[in-house]
Amino acid sequence: MNKWMIQTTIYAGLCLMRDAYAFCNATASFGFLKKALEIHKKFTTHS
Repeated sequence: MNKWMIQTTIYAGLCLMRDAYAFCNATASFGFLKKALEIHKKFTTHS
């Protein structure tokens, strides 16, 4: 692969990762917060 192909592939990969990250953040942020609170409660009640 030449330099241009490698750069294009890396750039496309980064864009895909960024989009997937943003999508996951938007959809999972509330679920993640709920899960974190559950885990936090579990630890605080057991200790």
